[in-house]
Amino acid sequence: MGTQILPPSGGAPTPGVYSATNAYETLFNTAYYVSKPPAFQPLYQGRPGSANPAVNPLTQDQAWALVGQLIAQGWIVDEEIDAEAMDPYTTMFMRQLYGQTWEPAGMGKIMSSQVLTPGMFTGPVPLGQIKVSTMVENYPPYPAPSNVPVTPPNPKAASPVGIRIIPQVPSQPSYVGDVFRCAIANDGYAIGDTWDGASGVFTGEWTKQALLFGTMIVWTKTK
Repeated sequence: MGTQILPPSGGAPTPGVYSATNAYETLFNTAYYVSKPPAFQPLYQGRPGSANPAVNPLTQDQAWALVGQLIAQGWIVDEEIDAEAMDPYTTMFMRQLYGQTWEPAGMGKIMSSQVLTPGMFTGPVPLGQIKVSTMVENYPPYPAPSNVPVTPPNPKAASPVGIRIIPQVPSQPSYVGDVFRCAIANDGYAIGDTWDGASGVFTGEWTKQALLFGTMIVWTKTK
């Protein structure tokens, strides 16, 4: 069993402040960056503790473009840290302070109308979501040790749209607005992606969406 690395016994370091007394935060941030695959690394350049701290960071537009590609390929993205360049330790520290045990996986540059409520992201971490932790041991270097399987990105399914579950009322022409199940889990499509084809008697275009605060992933008919 490996040695467990703990935050300083005198209490948690002050988030977001880099100094000799805040060595654990620097250690944590480096571990976080190293735990991510090579495709993520451009997002971290220019940040203290990253592999390329002297390289100019991506612009915000460039970061969102890369994040969109990563999500489309099936990777799980922490938008606050990966896309918005927030300090990893500070972000996890504050989530723990608010009682979170997990954070929803990012959906890309999409405006959300979600209203946060106390206790929303607590309890066991759902599959495909992000564990909230300030423990270095939870961020092993990428790739993971050989005894831990690494799930590769999923290719896009040929027919991702399943059966209709919520008809639009009143009914719209071409069934626009109707909600359909995902034909398979992890179909390789990101939230906001569209698909053209046929599902049973229905034909046209669907858009993948996250409903109910991201707990219900569906395809909504848009054309």
